[in-house]
Amino acid sequence: MIYFVSMNVKVEASIPGNKRRVLLVDDVEDIRSMVKQLLSRHPGLEIVGQAHDGAEAVREAERLRPDVILMDIHMPVMDGIAATRAIKKFLPATRIIVVSVSDGATHRAAREAGADGICDKADVMTRLPTMIESVLPDAL
Repeated sequence: MIYFVSMNVKVEASIPGNKRRVLLVDDVEDIRSMVKQLLSRHPGLEIVGQAHDGAEAVREAERLRPDVILMDIHMPVMDGIAATRAIKKFLPATRIIVVSVSDGATHRAAREAGADGICDKADVMTRLPTMIESVLPDAL
């Protein structure tokens, strides 16, 4: 589990002019829009794509090669745990943060599948930018 020391961390790219590439994955369009709006305030992040289910997430991850993926758990076609496992096989350096309202057992399954962090949907507005910065290496 990732712990936060400060909620005042500004998310910026480590290399000037280089943005962290983010893929948003959630079956609810309103949630993707809210997260996109939140992250658009951070100059070091660039939303490079969106997916509405796990199967599309796997295809988009392979095509876009994002630095970080924000992954919902409960989705049609393929859930976020299966998608995380599949993506980590061919993109092990891509960081995946599970964004979910699920319970502890689901969170354990997400970590076992390779998730680098877990953010409860209720905490997205306050913790997500800090969490993204915490799971990414200093240099791209």
